[in-house]
Order: sequence, then structure tokens, then C-alpha cells
Amino acid sequence: MSREKGGAPLQQLMVAAANAGHEIEVCDSAELAAAEAMTAERIDCVILAAPDRSREGSQRHLQVARDIERLAATLPRMAVVVVGAAPEGSMVSTSFRAGAYDFVDTAEAPPEVLVAALDRAASETERRTRRAESLGELRSTVEEFLRILVRTERRTIDLEEQLRAAANEIPDTVDSDKLDAARAPRVLVVDDDEEITVYLSRELGEAGLDIESASSGQAALDLVRDLTVAGKTVDLALVDKNLPDGSGLDVIKALRNGGSGPPAMLMTGFASAESAIDAADLGVAGYVLKPFGDIDSLIERVRDVATARLNQQRERGYLLRIKKRHAEFLTRYRALAAQLDKLV
Repeated sequence: MSREKGGAPLQQLMVAAANAGHEIEVCDSAELAAAEAMTAERIDCVILAAPDRSREGSQRHLQVARDIERLAATLPRMAVVVVGAAPEGSMVSTSFRAGAYDFVDTAEAPPEVLVAALDRAASETERRTRRAESLGELRSTVEEFLRILVRTERRTIDLEEQLRAAANEIPDTVDSDKLDAARAPRVLVVDDDEEITVYLSRELGEAGLDIESASSGQAALDLVRDLTVAGKTVDLALVDKNLPDGSGLDVIKALRNGGSGPPAMLMTGFASAESAIDAADLGVAGYVLKPFGDIDSLIERVRDVATARLNQQRERGYLLRIKKRHAEFLTRYRALAAQLDKLV
């Protein structure tokens, strides 16, 4: 029926409980009791024997408080009953302040009182378990409602975008481009070698990607700025390591903007260890070695990374709009969720 440490007070309780048809298993510490209870099929309550008076009072109080708190942290639904023979009032109050459900004086209480205390504790454990399960079901229900809300709002937003496009209305938010389900992933090619730029633009464009290009680092940054003003986003940048106005790594750093910008791949004819470390620090999505050996493999890599980024941005755009539309509800939900966490 319950488990905890031994001692004279507990022996009397064990006899009374056994006579009432209950089973008690004794552990030598709160840690062992918690471990035992976590793996047992069913535990009704935990009995904690208060330290005897052979130790200094403050140490005994500290020990019982720590044991109760340790059990509560490991087994939050479990009712803890503290037992002790003729305890001083300070020990009883310490136990209750630490979170004990009940305290039984084994020197004064008859056997039927001891057994009744265990029965009450078992009922309390069951009540806490049911409450935790009910709160969990409530949270799951609310979260399922939120998922349904998001799916419904996504469809509504898509319809609004389609109606706006059919009416040739100017988008009222820069997120509009991120929500366009028909838009192809947009790739920026940055290289001062016109032959390479034309080649990549053609091959990637024929693979269904939307291509922008620039011949220098500054031109690339200016182009991205203009696209952003127009409500358009770049999903992947292919940047040559050596540009006429500086290092491609510096361009990638500016484009990445601390990680909020698009992913980038570094094009180079020679990948040194130093540049590899710098690229890794910037979160570069990969290297593209020149000359391009397997263009089909490169196209697949570029398309996968750009598509993933496009989908990520699109999801972010959906969520931003949904949060704006239901800001008051979401604020109340977060407050309710915080309260539920305290109740469990």
C-alpha cells in the first residue's frame, strides 16, 4: 500500500495496516522510495518516518523537509503521510509546510486511526491522479481546438489571398509573398562571372525555380533590399567566395542578418579548412565546388534547401497573421495554460 523508511513508529503502523489487509514495503531512503514507486504498478501513498530525537532538532527538521520535497518533486500526485512517536509541534508544522498530506502520532493514535490515515491518503492520491488526468485531457482538447483553428484560418487566408489577386488589389502586408502557395522558391545567384551566372540561372530556372542574380556583393545586398521593400523574399543565396568588392563570406553574413535571413551556399573552386570554419560559423547550408560536376545533383540540393526555407517562411507568415487575428484569445489561453501547470 505504501513505501518509505523504517523505524519504531513505522513498525506499529505496519502491523495495523497488515491486520487491515494492506501491504507495506519499507525502503531505507526517500530516494529509494521514489524510485520504487515510479516503477511499481500501483502505489496508494508514501509513508515517511520522521527522524528520531537522537539528532539535533534543526537537522531533523531539515531532513524531513528535504525528504518530503524530494518525494513531491518526483511523485507530485502522491500523498505523503509522516509518522512519528510523540513529535514536537515544530516537527508537525515543518512537515505540513514542506507539503505533507497528513501527520500521525504513533504514540497516541490507536491502530484504527493509523489505518484511516492511510485510507485518506490513498483517496487523496487517487483524487490528485484524476485531477491531473482531467487537466491533461482539458489541455489536449484546447490544443486540438487550436490546431483546428490554425487549419481553418490557413484556408481562410488562402482564400483571401486568391480573392485579392483576382481583384488585382495591392497586398497590405509584406508577408503576402510568403503565403503565396503558387510561388516557386526564389534563388539568388551572386557571381561576377557572367558565364556562370547565365548557366546557373538557366539550369535552375528550367528546374522550376525563380532566379535573381547579381554580379557583386553590394549589388546582391541592394537587390535583396529592393525585393524586401516589394514584399518578396529570397529563399536561398548561391554566393561566390571571391567577389570583385570583397569576400562572399561577408556577403553571406550580411544576408543572413544574424540567422534571420535566407540560407546560403558558398561557391568556390577550392574549399580551404579556414573558409570551411568561417562558413560553418555563419551557418552556411553547403559548398558548391566549381566547376559544376553533377548539375542535376546541385539542382536537387538547391531546390530542397530553397523549398524548405519557403515553406518555413510561409508557415511563419500564417502564424503571424493568425496570432494578430486572435491575439486576445491566445493571451487568455497562455494565462490559462500557466494556471493549469500550477494545478497539476
